[in-house]
Amino acid sequence: GMDIGGFIKSYIKMIDLKMDYKYIIKIHSKTNDNWRFALLYSLLGNKKITDNNFNLLKNDNIGMIGNQIIPLNGSINKKSYRYIDVYMKRFKIPISVEGHFIPGTIFIIKNEILKKYFNKPILEQCYKEFNKDYCGSKKNIREGKPHAFERFFGVLVENYGKKTVKFDTNL
Repeated sequence: GMDIGGFIKSYIKMIDLKMDYKYIIKIHSKTNDNWRFALLYSLLGNKKITDNNFNLLKNDNIGMIGNQIIPLNGSINKKSYRYIDVYMKRFKIPISVEGHFIPGTIFIIKNEILKKYFNKPILEQCYKEFNKDYCGSKKNIREGKPHAFERFFGVLVENYGKKTVKFDTNL
């Protein structure tokens, strides 16, 4: 969840600058070198992987790709799930929508999905609700709104009518 504040601020800057991209590659630092390598490699590890990921995204029913996916069924990090309902109401998404979570929150997502839901006022509101110093804390021991927001990307993808998929491990 430590990266979400920076992502929100960056997306707000994109809105301000009227920047429009087809895809957003969300990457950030990780304290575990092996995990960071695995997450980044699954998206950008070599030309074959990168080409395959972008070819997958040409498929109309795919909206997001990551290293692995976990169904959002309430079984992981339950403290964060109470906040997902807050985001579902704010972004006008039915509570019945579940989606998938990409652990590590390093992924490629179609920007058309984010553009449907994200605007400057709603993102600023989300950012202001994060506890002071949550994003940027040296210890990842909290479970709050930023961690819920990480899981919320998969909900956005599902509600948009697309799928979250794992990269092709056979490449």
